[in-house]
Amino acid sequence: VFENITSYIYFMFFLAMVSTAARTEPIRTVDAGKTLSLGTVGIVAGVCFIIINLTNIQPAKANMAILEVMRNMSNAQANVITEYEDATKIRTPHVDDIRYDYGRAAKSRIIQLNDAGLREKAITLGDFVLQELEKNVMLLPKDPRSLIRQAEISIVLAEMERDIARMTYAEGKARRALEISPDRQQLEFLWASILVTTNRSEEAV
Repeated sequence: VFENITSYIYFMFFLAMVSTAARTEPIRTVDAGKTLSLGTVGIVAGVCFIIINLTNIQPAKANMAILEVMRNMSNAQANVITEYEDATKIRTPHVDDIRYDYGRAAKSRIIQLNDAGLREKAITLGDFVLQELEKNVMLLPKDPRSLIRQAEISIVLAEMERDIARMTYAEGKARRALEISPDRQQLEFLWASILVTTNRSEEAV
């Protein structure tokens, strides 16, 4: 995944290994009389540690933290909003994926909370997820995935609250996603379901 710096670095190291293994000419030896100063070694080691920390250690910590949030989605007593906010404080270049995965898992929890009679908690979580996904929409305007998730969650909230404004919001997100990805059947079905719900059956067909 070339826009993902973590996997990209691994890929480049793999190519370097293949290049070295495929060499036919002898590797040039370095004059043994040349030495590196401790300062140079320290600087190189420090730079390497910073790069490894930013591209591997911190993302790994963030992934483990959000995984724990996902595990707690089925626990009605867990405060998955606070836990998520704590997880996203860890620096990672993959925060957009974390937001999307959180939104996907939160959709089921919203339904579960409502079924358990905790409607206000369900609405609070839904609105929070919509705000977080909006950050992805701003960050990646040509990626329809967050728009799709926003539409789906808005439909759930609209059905819970009997709120036509929620459905209008969902329709707007579905339309925008379809403009970005016009050949995606999922979006046509999504938009059609919204039209049926808003009594526009002919247009849905």
